[in-house]
Amino acid sequence: MIYALLYALFAFLVWRWSRGILPVAASLSTILAIFCAIGAESWFARDKAGFNEALIPVPLIGLLVIILLLLQIVLVVACFYGFSQDWHVEEERPIGSGEDYGAGTPPDRDAPQPA
Repeated sequence: MIYALLYALFAFLVWRWSRGILPVAASLSTILAIFCAIGAESWFARDKAGFNEALIPVPLIGLLVIILLLLQIVLVVACFYGFSQDWHVEEERPIGSGEDYGAGTPPDRDAPQPA
């Protein structure tokens, strides 16, 4: 549940273009992917004596862990794509520099001027 709340917070921060959240999301996804990769096999090996039956069928839990592993890999790849797009970099520009910042384009000097 903690990871679900963290990922909801991360999604909100990415929506607001918070530049520092991509490395945090990638690192936490990597940690959870490692846990899933290590633990997935053990869920399929619970058919031995001494294990109690879970509320959810054990093969289904193993499948959900593998799906979670794949989702974490996709999330890490998406974060790396964001890094390559420089989503985490903010560029400073002086106020009133023009170009695409609400100041409009400079007037065309060759165009006829309205009377």
